[in-house]
Amino acid sequence: MLSFATEFPIRETTSNGFVDAVRRWMIGSPHANFSTETLKDIPESGRWKLETDDNCLEGLFSRRGFSETSAFKYTATDGQIEWVTEVVFSKSEFDNWVGIRTSRESFQPQSSLPPAKKPLLVRTIIDGLGGGLDGEIYVSDKPHFLSENDVTMAVRLLNADSDNYLPLVYLSYPFPGEPAIDPYPLARSLGGMAHVIVEPSRDFSRSIQKDVGSRNVYGGSVGVYWPSGQRFKYYFNNFIENEFDLRQAIVWDIRAALVNRRPFGRCTWSKAEAEVAQSVFESLKSSGSHDVAEYVAAFDVEIAAKDSQLQDAEAEIVSLRAQIRSLDRRNQSQLNSWSIESEQELRDGEFSEILKEAIDAAANNSQDGSRRQHVLHAAAAGIPNSDNLKICREKLKDILKGYRNMTPTIKSDLNNLGFTIDDDGKHYKLIYMQDDRYTFPLPKSGSDWRGGMNAASDISKRVF
Repeated sequence: MLSFATEFPIRETTSNGFVDAVRRWMIGSPHANFSTETLKDIPESGRWKLETDDNCLEGLFSRRGFSETSAFKYTATDGQIEWVTEVVFSKSEFDNWVGIRTSRESFQPQSSLPPAKKPLLVRTIIDGLGGGLDGEIYVSDKPHFLSENDVTMAVRLLNADSDNYLPLVYLSYPFPGEPAIDPYPLARSLGGMAHVIVEPSRDFSRSIQKDVGSRNVYGGSVGVYWPSGQRFKYYFNNFIENEFDLRQAIVWDIRAALVNRRPFGRCTWSKAEAEVAQSVFESLKSSGSHDVAEYVAAFDVEIAAKDSQLQDAEAEIVSLRAQIRSLDRRNQSQLNSWSIESEQELRDGEFSEILKEAIDAAANNSQDGSRRQHVLHAAAAGIPNSDNLKICREKLKDILKGYRNMTPTIKSDLNNLGFTIDDDGKHYKLIYMQDDRYTFPLPKSGSDWRGGMNAASDISKRVF
């Protein structure tokens, strides 16, 4: 059962460089029983195999023209579970790719199997050989920080117009407060699996909104954007309450999606088998051999490799048909739906709560028993319930109740509620979610105890 899978481009190298990286991986692995001496004489072509009691390492190697293929299959037994890791290097005239897949099988019936850890080989390859260019971004286990001048690139990335193969994890700029997630450990976890992109500012988020059709995440939330155009959104809520859980949710969702994605054809063990078989054909022909048995053996290997590739293609067809049916159902269900594209939610559930309150008010002002009232009630019933804005109104009242001057506690509480505070001038300026349309004055010295409550009321009417 497949448990881990990824493919990614690497910088210019040769099969020899790739073999050296695998050799370092094997020597450094606490689970492998191979010594430096036993791994010294790995060939440059054909087939190769090395076995110990609990480990087996097989190799396939071929070079034809500008193309080079090197593949290893490492099999290890741990108790009742057999682990198999396949790693394939494919070099063409134009680029270099690596594919890594780990599967596990139990010798005895089990209800579940432990998931494979991300192979250390991924980091070994990125550190030793360097990640290649994937669309517009180099593969890395470090985050990529956008600059204010990267607007057009961000638009291409989020619109799936950048020709990248790996998904993008986009960290939006937070509203007042700390970022939802540290990009560095996230990038380390996703190195070779996804690109971690960090937004530079709130203004940057607003500047790309129109060109991406409001598909960009914002306010500290995290979006995963796939080359197919699919998008998934993550943020703290009742189910994800801390950074570690949020990071784990993102990593495991991406892992699951990569396992279910059809492998890059040139980075599979069956493709390496076919390449070696083709090399044997060419060698036999060039040598003038007429040994039928040799030809038959080479044909058998190539046919088996082609059959494996055909099975992968058929599985992909089944998967695509299921996706088409799902999309058809989704599109049908959305024929009568609509979305807000010219504004971004400043809080989770903000649009739903505003619309529900407005529709309920309109329904209450409609004639009892009228068609308008029935439709409005039905529309309101279909909107998810949210109390976030109501909670914010109550918090703001508590913060500004009896306000006289700006204390460190009041400033911190206002920041946590989404306000930045500008103290230039005679009055403070409270800016909600860094949006200048929602700017409110607050005296630096309040003489009337009711002033704070009045300010809370005025602000709530505008933003809550």
